[in-house]
Amino acid sequence: MQVLKARSLQSAPVRIKAQIHQLVAQKVHSQVKHTNQRIRTAASAIKAKTKIELTAAFMRPYQVAWPFTLLLVMTTWCFAGRERKSGKPS
Repeated sequence: MQVLKARSLQSAPVRIKAQIHQLVAQKVHSQVKHTNQRIRTAASAIKAKTKIELTAAFMRPYQVAWPFTLLLVMTTWCFAGRERKSGKPS
């Protein structure tokens, strides 16, 4: 363990260097695995939220326009019905 605390590992035995390399590799692998899991979780949340927000953004204009469209259609039918009743050609 004293070799791990030394500033230079140049004079350390090969076995100790290999052990240190293995410990560092395991620690890095563990951190990368943990980070990748966090990234996947965040990406999934972002994807879901983006889908919801885009759907809402594109649906909102149609929701606002729907009552006006319905009113326009009803008005058109109303006036078209009056023209037909009065006998005037359209």
